[in-house]
Amino acid sequence: MKDKNPISSSELGTLWLTYQEKTMILRILEYFIEKSDDQQAKNIMGGLWQQLSYYVTKIKEIFQEQGVVVLVQRLRQSERKHVNG
Repeated sequence: MKDKNPISSSELGTLWLTYQEKTMILRILEYFIEKSDDQQAKNIMGGLWQQLSYYVTKIKEIFQEQGVVVLVQRLRQSERKHVNG
């Protein structure tokens, strides 16, 4: 499906770099949330995770609308256990 106003290659490049940055930060936050003993710190990091996750979802929607292929992220070990049973 062709969009009437497709995004330019420079816009796509910027979105891709932002997507990579935000997903990396999400993984790091997940690690620190899991390892943290301080509930207040977990709450702060959890709030940041939610904000970043919203933007990652929006970027994915733009990619889908534009027909951009997004690489599948590797599942964390805990997710693999959940998926594989």
